Amino acid sequence: MSNGNGYGTYRSTLHESMAAFDAAPPLLRHAMRYAVAKWAAKPLTDAWRKGTPERELISYMLRSDRRDTARTYGPRHPEAARD
Repeated sequence: MSNGNGYGTYRSTLHESMAAFDAAPPLLRHAMRYAVAKWAAKPLTDAWRKGTPERELISYMLRSDRRDTARTYGPRHPEAARD
């Protein structure tokens, strides 16, 4: 079974994805849940387990979301202009 959306280079089942989400720290789970884009839990949780600080991962997610929102809807969109 693939990761479900046709993107990414890893293979994952629904059970593995849910287990990775549950294993993530609370702030990272919150960021994944409320991000604009859909983020796969497994690579983020794996990076956190390898020592990447969760705040660094969350900051990366926010920057990517803002960049993608600005590209799609323009720089004046409220999500793209947030501080």
